[in-house]
Amino acid sequence: MSYVTFLLMGLLILGLFIIPSLGQDNTITYYINNGNEAYMNGDYQMAIMYYHKAVELRYQPSAPIVLPIRIEKEDSGTCCFIINAYDVNNSSINFFNVPAAFCGSLPSWHDPAFQFVVLNPNDMYMNIQNIYLNVLEYHNVTIRNSNCWAGGGSMRRFYCNINPKVGSYICKPLSEDYDFITLKPGGQETETIDIQVKADQPGIYKLGISLDYSIGDTKNRTTTVEAPYLIGFVN
Repeated sequence: MSYVTFLLMGLLILGLFIIPSLGQDNTITYYINNGNEAYMNGDYQMAIMYYHKAVELRYQPSAPIVLPIRIEKEDSGTCCFIINAYDVNNSSINFFNVPAAFCGSLPSWHDPAFQFVVLNPNDMYMNIQNIYLNVLEYHNVTIRNSNCWAGGGSMRRFYCNINPKVGSYICKPLSEDYDFITLKPGGQETETIDIQVKADQPGIYKLGISLDYSIGDTKNRTTTVEAPYLIGFVN
């Protein structure tokens, strides 16, 4: 038996047992099926290429799973506020019930904070090195009125200063007890991330979240997960 035939048989057997991971759609199956077809047609080089691609995708680390993002208020014993406003440059763009905070660079327990949960879907430990808030849109607004609201709850606390410029802003831990977060493999544990947001420029910000993570020697950054809420800042 030649080396190529032996390799093809091994890859073919391996290909039959590779199961696509959640979130990879049917990409792995696509490469396996094409590899099988190329093998049956005697195109061994093409079959090897397809099988190698399937194996590569099978063991490609998956990004951390970010569970629903919400806005909470740090101190449930006090009142925070929400604003109704419209865009200064386009009065037809209206905003209703946007959680808001006073401008400034220092975090306050009275301010609203983004909370989300992360877990590790891989078979190896994962480290979360950095967390970013991404400013996706900024609106200079006129406030119509404001109201009070209440909330509460947090875990790993961070804060992030942002400005109207679209881009990524790194979040800093509020405790010196941790500079990164380690997640056990296989979704065995979750971590709740709590980010207090501050800005010097008043207005309404549309935000997203992304993470730097590593699995073994592989490092990557998640694509932006868009937060379902806007946040406002007033003078």
